[in-house]
Amino acid sequence: MKIFLISVGALAILSVSIGSLLVYQAYDRANANWQLFSDKQVEITVLMNELLQSMGYGGFIHHFKNAVLRHDLVHLEIASQRIKEAQDTIVKLKALNAFESPNDHWDILKTINAYQQKLDTAKLHITKGSEIDYIDFLVKVDDTEAFAALGRFENRITSQLKEQLAANLSDMETAKSLQSKVTVFVVILILIVFFLLYRYIRTNKTLLLRATESEKAKDRFLSNMSHEI
Repeated sequence: MKIFLISVGALAILSVSIGSLLVYQAYDRANANWQLFSDKQVEITVLMNELLQSMGYGGFIHHFKNAVLRHDLVHLEIASQRIKEAQDTIVKLKALNAFESPNDHWDILKTINAYQQKLDTAKLHITKGSEIDYIDFLVKVDDTEAFAALGRFENRITSQLKEQLAANLSDMETAKSLQSKVTVFVVILILIVFFLLYRYIRTNKTLLLRATESEKAKDRFLSNMSHEI
């Protein structure tokens, strides 16, 4: 019985250790997956916002059009700076494989490059004092495809974030479920060990009591025999 109890105790310790390891691995895997995704996703999201700022209100398109409308070379210089920033951002996003479709990357880059190619023309005619309508005709760029691609890109990044959050939540729920099962198993195992230990102690106590009573009976028997002799 003693060997059996030692075996059960060893099994309990081993089970707790294995269960704890499984729970730790489940949580660690969920955290690692989220960390790997979130680091890259944060970088892509920051770059996406930089690209939107470079192209949107206050970006190179805004300043380029103001330069034409106001005959203002300062706005044109700012537009040139924003164009370079946008080109750098596109390179970084491409390095991160942020664009699902090569067409989206090309549509955006094509528009940025088109504005860059119009800078010298705009500068020449602003300096000459050409009519606004004429300058606009010469430097007009169709940016419809670029903004459509930006919209698709932004929607995809948002969708990926939601999907990863759902996947991470599922991983955490799996880890919690495993933790609950391991906890229940450990509690049951502890109860079994205590029950067996209780039976072992009670059995030993009973056997000891019987042995004591038997010894007393033997002593009484021998005492009676000696008196009869």
